[in-house]
Amino acid sequence: MNRMQKAGSALAILCAIGTCSFFFFNSSPKSLEPLSARNLLHAFPDTPAKVDAYTEETISLFNAETRKFLSVGVNDRTFANTVVHWDQIGKMLVHRMIVLKSLSILNVSEETLSAADKAFERVQQYLTEKVSASPQIPLAIISYLENAPKSQTLSPAQWLYVYQLSESLNSSWFPLFYQRKIDGMKQTISTIPRLNYSHKMGEAPVKELPKESPSFSLLNFNVCFLPGNLPLLFGGMTPWSLRIDKVANRILQLDADIICLQEVFEEESAEILYEKLKGKYAYFYMNIGPRNFGFNHESAGMGSGLFIASKLQIADPQFHLFKNTSYHMNRGCFDFTVVSEEAPIAHIYTTHLEAFSHAPGPEFRKEQLEQILEYMQQDSKKTDGSPAIVLCGDLNIPWSSKEPAEMVLQEYFSDAYNKSHKELSMKTRTYVDFTELWWKAKLDTSRFTPKPEILDYAILLQKLPGSQEPYAKEQSYRIVTAVIPMNELENPLDALSDHHAEISLIQKR
Repeated sequence: MNRMQKAGSALAILCAIGTCSFFFFNSSPKSLEPLSARNLLHAFPDTPAKVDAYTEETISLFNAETRKFLSVGVNDRTFANTVVHWDQIGKMLVHRMIVLKSLSILNVSEETLSAADKAFERVQQYLTEKVSASPQIPLAIISYLENAPKSQTLSPAQWLYVYQLSESLNSSWFPLFYQRKIDGMKQTISTIPRLNYSHKMGEAPVKELPKESPSFSLLNFNVCFLPGNLPLLFGGMTPWSLRIDKVANRILQLDADIICLQEVFEEESAEILYEKLKGKYAYFYMNIGPRNFGFNHESAGMGSGLFIASKLQIADPQFHLFKNTSYHMNRGCFDFTVVSEEAPIAHIYTTHLEAFSHAPGPEFRKEQLEQILEYMQQDSKKTDGSPAIVLCGDLNIPWSSKEPAEMVLQEYFSDAYNKSHKELSMKTRTYVDFTELWWKAKLDTSRFTPKPEILDYAILLQKLPGSQEPYAKEQSYRIVTAVIPMNELENPLDALSDHHAEISLIQKR
């Protein structure tokens, strides 16, 4: 079971806990102080006594934060102290509950696992009773949402958060008077324009490419910025806060024209990346396909985790949510046109496909890939003399697996990097899960047997569905891709991610 399978299993349990299901996974903890490897190995409750203490701390944190939340007066409620704060409470809770359901990864004793199960149930019951007995919480949120349409200061991305929160409220839970208010409020909020991503401009000037022979570089990289210390459990990486400076510096060194990142799940991490990269890049798209804390089952989960930065002009950005996806993540595809001197150069599609190796993972990957091909087909009709079409991301399609999605890749795309490979090796890999190195081998590399995989791709569209002819621009453009090492098996503490990065040059022939 790989790290995303384990994460999915834990989230499956969370999504089945009734009224607590709205506490979701995408937590936003404070930055961690530098820790030694020994400290990190003991970063989780690994005995029954520590589990009990962890449980008491969780309840105490929830009580302290809800008191703070309810201390704000009706007239003083803002987007930050209502929508954002309530979102953070949920993220903190689910992060901690995920830990309780993931201790088996640490190879702890049966007594500890039993204590963790009981602790999970205790926290679940406490939260259910607390929220049920505190109507002030939803009423405080309703009071803000009712007044929110009068505000002219929220961005379209913030209005999406307001909309999602309002939609999570079931009016039938309340007396008739409140039902009417809630239904009217929902109707009003639904008419306000909103965006499913945040857009920021950097400080760098837009880079122009020559019309006759345009070429640009693209960096594709899964950075494993899961909430808090969860990267230690799902990937065997140190917390993102300990890696982000080095990741940003490496990105700056590679100096690609366009950056497409995956697993930037933390909004805080996206903001830090923006601050570190804005001097060199002109366009930023972040918090794509967000999924914020609400009051129903559907709100439990994470956003897409996609992050884009570009030196080149970007036009027509859009995020499509996949039709079929696991409940815990807003998996989808973000696409945009690269423009230079007012002419479209390329159309980029970046994504993070379904991760599970067991059903329905392979089926979903194939469906998601076919959905992307539908977008490509629709978009290719909109331009006269279509630009090159590029797909990049952590596709979670194991190279040489012969799974259905790989067959789709081979039929419709040109994969220059993998074309020359005869076998999978540690030299050709793009991914290794380091989890067992931490929790089974206890950082003793001699006891760790890594399993290399190729999961990351940067490829050109070769032909469109229903066509027997090659896609025209695939013939006039070429892509050359190299893997950039981001980890070493001998030095796991220095790893920037469990994935290597790929840097590609897309150029006109």
